[in-house]
Amino acid sequence: MYTVPRRGRPWWVYGFRENRDAPRTVPAPAPPPLVEPPFRVAGDRPISVWFTAPWGFVTHLSEPHRIDVASVRFIVAAWSDGADAFGVTRQTRLRFVHSWASLTGYDTVARRNMVAWGLAVRRYVESIDIVLSPEAGPLLRMGASVVETSFAVVGTKIRTHFDVGDGGPIASMQLRGRERSAASS
Repeated sequence: MYTVPRRGRPWWVYGFRENRDAPRTVPAPAPPPLVEPPFRVAGDRPISVWFTAPWGFVTHLSEPHRIDVASVRFIVAAWSDGADAFGVTRQTRLRFVHSWASLTGYDTVARRNMVAWGLAVRRYVESIDIVLSPEAGPLLRMGASVVETSFAVVGTKIRTHFDVGDGGPIASMQLRGRERSAASS
């Protein structure tokens, strides 16, 4: 972890007045969760996407990043392209894993768009796992709670993990990258 000083924002953005100048912790760059090459990598953002076997959809932030609307657009486009390429059908159920231990924040519109997309594709969802850093701040934790509530209301199994020891949910689910040759089968 490394720190970034807080300057130029009102004290209430960070919490208590006496902590307004305290440095905030920013997650260190994270290694890729899978050894196989990703299905898609964003050119201008540290986001990678995998389709996995058994069926899964993994997004990963390789370095500290704030999710914005363009990031969500990339993830949604990668899902659409990959679902077509790998032959995802209405009967296919995937484990969605968002490996975002390097997440530094999100835009409200981006969170809304991500939730709306997730609800739109929920017929494909077996479960959703969100991996955040154990040092995630209160706003990230609150955002994860809002997302959990949104999906729990419609009956989707969703979990947030703050401890990524031993490979986290990707290792426990034994996910591995789906090979591109599998796209034609």
